[in-house]
Amino acid sequence: MIENPIIEHWEELGFTAVISWEGDDPAAIDFKLYKITDIWNGNPVWERLDKDCYNTNKLEEARVYLDGFIKWDGCSNWRFVQQTNVMLHFCSLKEMQNIGDVFTRCWTMTEDLLPKFEGDSGR
Repeated sequence: MIENPIIEHWEELGFTAVISWEGDDPAAIDFKLYKITDIWNGNPVWERLDKDCYNTNKLEEARVYLDGFIKWDGCSNWRFVQQTNVMLHFCSLKEMQNIGDVFTRCWTMTEDLLPKFEGDSGR
């Protein structure tokens, strides 16, 4: 059995993902993504939830950037939590493209984790 939740640091995309599901035969895979703001001593650092201090190295204290889920049929819902505070800000085309790459990574993880996945990958 795969450990639930899965925590992966997608440093090349600038995010940490917490991937979870309910039960032994889930209908959806849930994602919480945290924007990596820095790497300190080889470990990711994220924006702190309460902002008393800008950064934290404790995931439980970090601000969720994006959360959502992908269902067995490929339908998904996403909420940019960060957008409730301000417009989303990007400093480069690469940062904007990374958001699409994050969605792609979430999709492929759902394909791998849901045995009954019927989403259309367009491949």
